[in-house]
Amino acid sequence: MTSACSTAQLLDAAAQATREPARAAELLAPFCAQDVPDDVLLGDRAAPPWTRVEAPLAKLLCLAAELRAARSADEVLALEPGNTALTQAFPHAPLHAWAEALSDKGRLVSATYATPFLERATQAAPGMSGAHTALLYQYLVGGLWDEAAALVARTDWGARDLTGLPYVAVLAFLYYAGLVHARRDDLPAAINAWEMCMALPTEALSHIQLDAFRKLILVRLLCGDAVDTEALLRGLSASLRPQYMRQAQPYLALARSYGRRAEAEQVRTLVAAHRDQFIADANLGLVERCVALQPQRWLEALARAYACVPLEAVAAYLGCTQEEARACAAQASRVDADEVRAPLEAGRVPLPDGVVCDVAAASDAPYIRLAARAPPHAPLPCAAERTARPALAARLAHASRAPDHLAKLWSLHTSAAEHRP
Repeated sequence: MTSACSTAQLLDAAAQATREPARAAELLAPFCAQDVPDDVLLGDRAAPPWTRVEAPLAKLLCLAAELRAARSADEVLALEPGNTALTQAFPHAPLHAWAEALSDKGRLVSATYATPFLERATQAAPGMSGAHTALLYQYLVGGLWDEAAALVARTDWGARDLTGLPYVAVLAFLYYAGLVHARRDDLPAAINAWEMCMALPTEALSHIQLDAFRKLILVRLLCGDAVDTEALLRGLSASLRPQYMRQAQPYLALARSYGRRAEAEQVRTLVAAHRDQFIADANLGLVERCVALQPQRWLEALARAYACVPLEAVAAYLGCTQEEARACAAQASRVDADEVRAPLEAGRVPLPDGVVCDVAAASDAPYIRLAARAPPHAPLPCAAERTARPALAARLAHASRAPDHLAKLWSLHTSAAEHRP
């Protein structure tokens, strides 16, 4: 994409913005028709003009543009910001533009090249910034799970105004936060992160939200929770909900059949039929964990119906040996199971899902005494626990209507045009 305005002109406009609005407006005019104002074809690449300008925001804008045009490691290294350049509390959008460009082109140098610069940028101001999402992504691709968890934990959504923060950056951060919690097996926190992601209103189908929706279904099954699709999709417009339902159909079918003992074979058939999609979605591991935990879910159904069941009947209901039934009862996370012994009379034991077990008489038969536990409370995944999902959604919906990172300069252009004779 070509432009009638060079880097030097943009820098001059930014430097003059607070002193000569009319001059800044005149220099910015060529950018007003561009879809991406900072992504321009730049000249004088041997001596980047940003090195001679002191305006920090102008430097950041042009660093992002120069990085996007970089084609080699040497070009990226030549655009390395100074130690003090990232100590400014920059507006969200220009910082996000630079962070995304650095994260992308930094791979020409090394996989971890961008990480220290992004870390400095996120420490310049409290709360969420335009560099947080890029840094969290760098941690994930680098396998730095502890660092990623620390970043998620210290991100305080209530510490800073979100106006100007690109909407997709918020969706991606919450999605990545869910991955971090899931990796650490903190499934309730992963659920909250992905539910926050789903709570943000969007005008079109978001693949970030779609993947969060699919993972939410599976992780809720792992936690033994009901999958309430109406509640999960409540933040989306009525026109978008059917699209998400269609795109997640295999997952919803799995959820419908998952807890029913009588549909165990149907679950195995469904997993085999959609195996390729689960692999493509990077969700096969979660699906297999869900299937492996099915006997525990069936045991929970027994606990809701009986306080004490003969071990022979438990084994028949789970479709396994008595030793395997003992092991399942010991591992169940939502059921307290103790083994007791008492005389047993022969007879038929009706079980949930229409299963009937014929037990033999024994003078000292093993029983499993069951007590269902309440589901765990899922804590908020962010440091600012006072920020509820609806409040965050409302704030971001307002912020998403704010102008982009040239807002201040463009407002000068507008005001100058209105007062021009």
